This record gives sequence, C-alpha cells and structure tokens, in this order.
Amino acid sequence: MPVTAKGFRYPASSDAPNIPQFFQNLAADIDAYLSGSAVSIAPASGWANLGTFATLQGFRLGNFCLIYGMITNNNAYSAAQTVASTAVPTAFRPAKQVTSHSGVQIGVTAALQSCRMDVTPTGTITVSPTGTIAANSFHAVMITYNVNNV
Repeated sequence: MPVTAKGFRYPASSDAPNIPQFFQNLAADIDAYLSGSAVSIAPASGWANLGTFATLQGFRLGNFCLIYGMITNNNAYSAAQTVASTAVPTAFRPAKQVTSHSGVQIGVTAALQSCRMDVTPTGTITVSPTGTIAANSFHAVMITYNVNNV
C-alpha cells in the first residue's frame, strides 16, 4: 500500500477493495501523526535543568514544535550563550533560525529581565541577554514555531 510524504497509507488501484480497512489505516496514521510525544533536550555545559518538574524538552505536533522548560546558568553572562548545543532532535529543528523572547528571573527576588532566544537549523539553542545575567538565574524557555518556517 503506498504512503504520502507524511506517512498516510492509501489504497493503490491494484489493492483489493476493503473500505473499512482503508479508513482504519488512515485513522491510525493520523493519530500517529498528531499524537506527538515530548523529548528531552540536554542543556549545554554550564547550564542545568531547574529541578525535575520542568526539564528542557520539545514537543512536536505535525509541523509545529514547542520547546519549553526551566533552566539555570552556572555562571554570570552578558553576551550570547549556547543553552543547548545540537541537542534539539533533527525532527524538531526549524528550516530557518527562529527567534523568540523569554524572561529571566535574576536570583530569587530580583526583577525579570528579557532575553532573546534562538533555535537554529543545526539544533542549537542560544540566549542573548539585554544586560548582565547573574549566576544561578532562572530561565523560562517557551518557543513555538513551524519547523518548515512557513
């Protein structure tokens, strides 16, 4: 039985007629396509997941991807930093660089500061602050995009 580019099976003209089976196959293929599952994304050296309740991970549903989690940095920084180096799985990588903005909690009681976050086609996630970020700050990561960048 042939399949589409997305993996949906369909009957060939030479297949014996079996309409209920064709619909069952299509329903199963659509379920598999739409019911994505989360994958872990390993933080780069100098970064760590903030506990176990919000680890850095990705979720893909069709062509749409969500990367989310809470991470912390071991060292202070004021220039762009690599949060995850080639850790984003291939199926989650955008065709072109994706830019989003994120909040960083500096310490436990300090004010929120914004940062730019990028996901590249090579699977790297970087964060670029608007000022100096103290060590052990909390980074809320939430980036959504179409992997085809359309």
